[in-house]
Amino acid sequence: MSSLWHVLLGVHWLVPLSMYIVIAYVGVRWAGKHLANQPDHVKRLTVNMGLCAFAAILLAFVTGDLRFNNSTYVVMGVGVLNAFANIAQWRATRISMSKTSMLSFGDDIIAILLAWSIVGDGRYLNAMSGVGMVLCLLTGILFWWHDNRTKASHETSSFYLLVFTYCVFWGVADFSVRYFAFNQLPVAQFLFSWYLGTFLTMTVVFAVRGVLRVMVGNGEKSVPFTRKDHLFLVAFSMGIVICLALQFWTKSLAPQTVVGPILLVSEAIIPTIIGWVIFHERKEFDRMQWAFSVL
Repeated sequence: MSSLWHVLLGVHWLVPLSMYIVIAYVGVRWAGKHLANQPDHVKRLTVNMGLCAFAAILLAFVTGDLRFNNSTYVVMGVGVLNAFANIAQWRATRISMSKTSMLSFGDDIIAILLAWSIVGDGRYLNAMSGVGMVLCLLTGILFWWHDNRTKASHETSSFYLLVFTYCVFWGVADFSVRYFAFNQLPVAQFLFSWYLGTFLTMTVVFAVRGVLRVMVGNGEKSVPFTRKDHLFLVAFSMGIVICLALQFWTKSLAPQTVVGPILLVSEAIIPTIIGWVIFHERKEFDRMQWAFSVL
């Protein structure tokens, strides 16, 4: 694995970045919206992360990177944040994939600022990137102001709280990818630590939900899965494992302040168009929201 990784580090960073953008923002986001529209998010996420953890542990075992040390435990802690970020993101995506994508700039900005201050990536940040981040923040504020003023749509303050929650959690998690890639942690060790932490957290959430349902009659009911559900989750899980590996590869080659703005723009445009065209969410936008989208 080390020799293969050495070869991969000789590739231009735009190669894994382009692969990531296509897989993550087209295939995975479309599948994510489909799953978000289904009932029982907690069970689906638990199975999803269990499959990811299994694949990542198998990879780490084969490559000899299945080890437990301080780095493993720290990344597992980041996996806890990833679990709660996924719960919030799925719920927000169920409401509106388009608006969720346009407002997801927060995690990229947080990751960029952390990389700037901790890893020293700030020297690669230019004025154009700064202006772009300010415009993104302005767009988010305008969307919130418009929805709060008109009450014309079903995106309430709870929607913006979900977006804020996963942006903060994923901002820290996204920075950790750059941090551990910069410090040359083996990619297989990073993957299994990340998904093991996420899976264990989702298992606890799933168990707590079951206890609450039995003891106080509260909590979302579990639904049975069909064979199609399981196959879809397997494909989705492999897709997000590949995406995290591509992201780690990219950030081993390029600083966060270079990669982050590209990801920010790509995420704001591609999944938004998918939401408008495939899931017909354009019907939920009024003239003011279309103007904010152009901004």
